[in-house]
Amino acid sequence: MPRLKLHGEIDVANSDAVLDEFLAEVSSDGVAPTVEIDCSDLEFIDSSGLNMLSHLAQQTGKTVVLIAVPDKCRRTFEITHLDHVFELRDS
Repeated sequence: MPRLKLHGEIDVANSDAVLDEFLAEVSSDGVAPTVEIDCSDLEFIDSSGLNMLSHLAQQTGKTVVLIAVPDKCRRTFEITHLDHVFELRDS
């Protein structure tokens, strides 16, 4: 199962580049039905970042699991109800 990592801020300035990078990583795996994304170094995510994660799931058909989402970012997922779309795990 692919395990990717988010760092720093994911926003309109870099979300497209992150999506391209993640799509390349995930498509090279091809088999696993799930993608885990380590969010322990994530400092900020805006609607562009949330949209990027949704596109990753839609374009690959894989389940996206977010690992170690910091509380300050977790709140963004809760407010938008994306905590019901993505699985958020502590570790």
